[in-house]
Amino acid sequence: MEPAAEPVTGMDVAARLRRQGEELLPAAKALLECQQLTPQQALGSLSVLVDIVDRLLCQLEDPDSLEKFRRVKASALQKKLGAAFKQALQLLFLAGFREE
Repeated sequence: MEPAAEPVTGMDVAARLRRQGEELLPAAKALLECQQLTPQQALGSLSVLVDIVDRLLCQLEDPDSLEKFRRVKASALQKKLGAAFKQALQLLFLAGFREE
């Protein structure tokens, strides 16, 4: 999985991040309220997702590092998130990641 490469024209980085945050909030809330997950599982999976996006954001200025951190192996993510994988995957799709 990697972030979608489609640029958003006419938007600066702050506006793009704000727009994506607004799109992510309902999905994050749904993850936290998911009846199939315990609260600990939901918070843990959200923490993993935040770490993935944070690493990507920290590497925006360095093309080599960005290339390294923009890929997320779905199998590794599934192993790490367990029962929360499907809901977490939806959050990554909303954040602009896509499956290879």
